[in-house]
Amino acid sequence: MNALTKCRLANESVSALIFAQRLLNAVFGLVTVGLIARCLDASMQGWYYTLLSLASLYTLFDLGLERALVTLFAKGSTGIRLVQPGSFQGESQDALVEYFLKATRWFFILAVLFVLLVMPLGIWFLDGIRQADTETHWLLPWVVLTFSTAGMLLMMPYLAFLEGLGWVQSVTVIRLVQGILSALLCWLLLFFDAGLWAPVSMSAAYCIVLSGWLWRRWPDLMRLGLGSLLHKYDWSLVREFTAQRRVAISWICAYLTTQI
Repeated sequence: MNALTKCRLANESVSALIFAQRLLNAVFGLVTVGLIARCLDASMQGWYYTLLSLASLYTLFDLGLERALVTLFAKGSTGIRLVQPGSFQGESQDALVEYFLKATRWFFILAVLFVLLVMPLGIWFLDGIRQADTETHWLLPWVVLTFSTAGMLLMMPYLAFLEGLGWVQSVTVIRLVQGILSALLCWLLLFFDAGLWAPVSMSAAYCIVLSGWLWRRWPDLMRLGLGSLLHKYDWSLVREFTAQRRVAISWICAYLTTQI
């Protein structure tokens, strides 16, 4: 089997995995909607979708930056190979690593801003709803949901970096596993009448599964990224994403269309 055939088979395998992931996400979404209608009353359904809508504000912080990073890392990784558990082989690796560190710092800032801005906004908004429904305990689930969603933002540059350097299949597989576990956990909580902990479980499972996988498989990469958070921040990363502005506008429009 020649190199071209191997490359084609690898691409087909990745495409099949991505298709399977998206198909399963669609199926899981339909099943979840059915369980919500069956297990939650009208009032609790309103709370469920309100929490998810507020948590979806994270898309206004990411604005497609993760996908833009995949492309930028792929372009900058020519001749560079990431070897487990996190060492590099190839020339010009310093520039790529520095770009990765800039990305981790920027997403850390986004995660902090998300907590500082969205958490009090959600408390203010949900407290207004609570006046008409004093029996629902929403505060602790909302706080946990906010922090777990911020954790999702923190992991985005690591996954984008791995995809950009060619580990697309590995990232797709772990996303697939995470999606299955998140859905099963959410369904279990809905079935056992756990209320607002059901929507929280999805983002919490995302953080636990993906962070556990990253620490187990790429510990040096995680230490490298986390260690950079204490270094001087370089704001040039914001100016470098000129092509991403159009993507950001489309993400804003998508949020306003689907969530408002």
